[in-house]
Amino acid sequence: MDLSTYIQQWTQLSIHILDVRYTLIPTGKPLPPYRFPANAFLLVSHSRGTSIQPSQASTSVEYQHDMGVTKLEGTPNKIAAADYRIMDTLYALGVYPHATTTYGGSTVLPYMDVDQQNPDILPLGDKINLEAAVESEPDLIIARHIEPAVYEQLSKVAPVIVFRGDGDWREEMKEIATVVGKEQQAEDWLAQYDLKAAQMKEKMAQHIGEDETFLFCVFKKMCRLPAPMFIWEQPCPMI
Repeated sequence: MDLSTYIQQWTQLSIHILDVRYTLIPTGKPLPPYRFPANAFLLVSHSRGTSIQPSQASTSVEYQHDMGVTKLEGTPNKIAAADYRIMDTLYALGVYPHATTTYGGSTVLPYMDVDQQNPDILPLGDKINLEAAVESEPDLIIARHIEPAVYEQLSKVAPVIVFRGDGDWREEMKEIATVVGKEQQAEDWLAQYDLKAAQMKEKMAQHIGEDETFLFCVFKKMCRLPAPMFIWEQPCPMI
């Protein structure tokens, strides 16, 4: 076999990899493998560079965030949300949060389908309870807008990363994705979001003039359109 043929076969060769870090596998369903180029697999397996990817279990990564610097060892599996509004981002990334603060005493987000959420998530109280946080034994706590004293207390439980929550939501999603090792999932989700937004804009343009203003609200899968004399509401066919 000549050298060019060998290189071509090696480049086309692929390896099946099973990645179940954040995948919920129903009983009786086989693990879903994906294909990974063999030459890239060899490069990743033997790399000794200073990668900032937290998905490598042996890698120690430091993250600069709103309240300091936090060091993580590998990819966290048991993630606690110190703000329940972080959960929808985690769910969008394919991550089931391990614990969360509650909304009106509930761990269920009312604007998401129940079957898309973790039924076994641990409650931490409407305002995060330190004792509940300790008992949940998280690998990582993700928070927004917490007091320095609370940050210090939670840092004794697990590594804490704090996001501002009042900036660009896209950038925050990407930052959270980096922390949990789901960068590609974030890119895919945002691309799908932009596609749906463009499709909705096109449909709305068929009914709204260039100089007209249209206001509507979406509650779960219901659309609500305020009008001067009434409120129109019905299921949203575009969602």
